[in-house]
Amino acid sequence: MPRQTDRREVLAEAVIYVLAHEGIHGLTHRAVDARAQAPVGTTSRYFRTRAALILVAAETVRDHHRAYMEQLAATSDQARGDLVSALARVITDAEEANRDLYIARFELGLESLRSPELGPIMEEMRMVSISTARGLAHCVGIKLSADQTDVLGSLLVGVTLDRIILGRPHLHTDAVAESLARAITPSSARPEG
Repeated sequence: MPRQTDRREVLAEAVIYVLAHEGIHGLTHRAVDARAQAPVGTTSRYFRTRAALILVAAETVRDHHRAYMEQLAATSDQARGDLVSALARVITDAEEANRDLYIARFELGLESLRSPELGPIMEEMRMVSISTARGLAHCVGIKLSADQTDVLGSLLVGVTLDRIILGRPHLHTDAVAESLARAITPSSARPEG
């Protein structure tokens, strides 16, 4: 195993994998040890309780989510792309590159109903998403109200959940993103083109 500081990161990444592939009930110290290829008992030395294991999962998902949103905002700002393309990228990434993170996020979201200490972390992730969506829209000349951005966040979470679980809607990702953009912006606010 890597150095001590790296070991904690390796274990945190293993926590995300186990959470995404085994669910909240499959998240055990032994499962994380196995995924991290660490000796039995390693995870429990770093995260003494199951609650600590779940908390590090939430913190790791939050940190990855924040980094992804920052990257998305920077890339979109540089390209001055359109809102539909940015939304399509988020949906595609949720289904592919960030699949485990999104599944872990959904698992943690449900767990936050039973574990109130997760609520603030889940809210923080949502606020980062909302802020990024507002910034992306602003970059392409669409001014979204707080309510419109909030709705967009909820719609996007719902779409990504349905795409991951059910493969729906059965539309090309660009068509789904276009529908989302149209749902939250009045025709007068859409850029012409």
